[in-house]
Amino acid sequence: MRRFRNVLFKLSREYSASSPEYDRVELEPVDDALLHLTFLYEALEGRGIKVRLTDTWMMGQEVTPQASFRLRDIEGGHEELVAEYQLTKGRHYSLTVYYLGGAPVDQPGRSHCALYDVTLAISHLTKVKEETECRAGTHAEPLGSGLTHVITDRDLDGDGAYSFDKVLRLQYPGDFKKVATTREDGKPADILAERIVFDLSSNFDIRASLDWEYDQALFTLGFTEAVRDESGEWYADASHEQSPLIFKQNNDHFQTVRRELVADGVESQEHSRKHTLTIANRQPGLLGVLGGPAGAACLYVRVKISLQATQRSAQGLYSSSRRRSGGPPTLQACRPDESPAFVHGRPSSARFDLVFNTRPYVQHHDALERQDERALAEALRLKASTVSLADGSTSEVHLAPSEVTGSSKAYRGDEYHVAVAFDLTEFERTATEKLVHAQLVVLTAQLVDSDGVTFGVEARLAARGLPIYVFEQNDEEQLL
Repeated sequence: MRRFRNVLFKLSREYSASSPEYDRVELEPVDDALLHLTFLYEALEGRGIKVRLTDTWMMGQEVTPQASFRLRDIEGGHEELVAEYQLTKGRHYSLTVYYLGGAPVDQPGRSHCALYDVTLAISHLTKVKEETECRAGTHAEPLGSGLTHVITDRDLDGDGAYSFDKVLRLQYPGDFKKVATTREDGKPADILAERIVFDLSSNFDIRASLDWEYDQALFTLGFTEAVRDESGEWYADASHEQSPLIFKQNNDHFQTVRRELVADGVESQEHSRKHTLTIANRQPGLLGVLGGPAGAACLYVRVKISLQATQRSAQGLYSSSRRRSGGPPTLQACRPDESPAFVHGRPSSARFDLVFNTRPYVQHHDALERQDERALAEALRLKASTVSLADGSTSEVHLAPSEVTGSSKAYRGDEYHVAVAFDLTEFERTATEKLVHAQLVVLTAQLVDSDGVTFGVEARLAARGLPIYVFEQNDEEQLL
């Protein structure tokens, strides 16, 4: 399995719909296998990708995909094209990727390059079958019954928060009875969907994520708002977009992937507004391809939902503020959450998000200096290791932040965020050395709260250390 980044999207000024530009890959599996493909590209009118797999032993006959669909609600103005095929041992296949659309040209008449990412996995059926065997002694509730399908004000705690974090199961065929067939782009598509309705009296922020094994399923998240049109009819409006596939630790070879959806300031104060989070398995027929006795195959997905209401009762505010005031000043978390996090190519900056339980100040600063958020830069550093491309020698440098920004939300008095960025352009442009890895350093001994109490570090964060970025070579260099 591998994700390839920044693949060239071949475009021509003389684009022809009958003979578009293409790339071709020859495949000859040594065992019966499943081929999974996910293309991520910028969604532009008139531009797209088409995939065609042919069996050269069968006179170039086209192979019908087990599943094929497009996801048009990917954040950042992107689309995902997903295709899954079954391959037979000993056959010879030709995979052709067609590039649809012409090259964009600016006013001076210059063409611009377009790039895309593709994730490709070829998994032997025997291996997938082994990995999807239902685990004896593993207690995991079914996805359908394990979720809370309606969340109301009664489900929120005293701080106006709701959290859910469980590994849930889909066992074949019993848990697949709700598979529905819809039509997308004029073609039938099977979907197994579970929905969570939010019936809250307050506006809220929500963060949802799904983790699963890439070659066993493809899950999506959707967030819709039910509103009335001018005629009084209800319709569902997709109010927020989901993330593209996220690889664990940003490692392009890692089999575990994640899908996220983040929505801030969701409005729930009007009776006409209801919101629904949809969790969908877009490849529900995969386990059926594996064969085996009924009930023997399971796939697992970790579901996390964090919700925070933005308005609470006076009693809730009072009780929560009392609980917060008793704790010492602490650095609670730092994003990226997973470390080490792999970085591809030569980025121009490194960014982190620090979460404190109260606003930090530099110890020796006076009242005027403390009002300047940028003053926190004195207590923040990036410890970077570099390697010389000439002789392989290594060295260590300490960088000061190029940008520091603090922020908090009125309804989350126990969180103060500090976003910090470090400028890496000198390493991006140099031809003599490259970054190997870099770790954030926070000098907590120099940080105090408004009462002058020194900050500590949350125990689990202190044990595993602050995040480390590991810099890899460009994918193009690795391929060559």
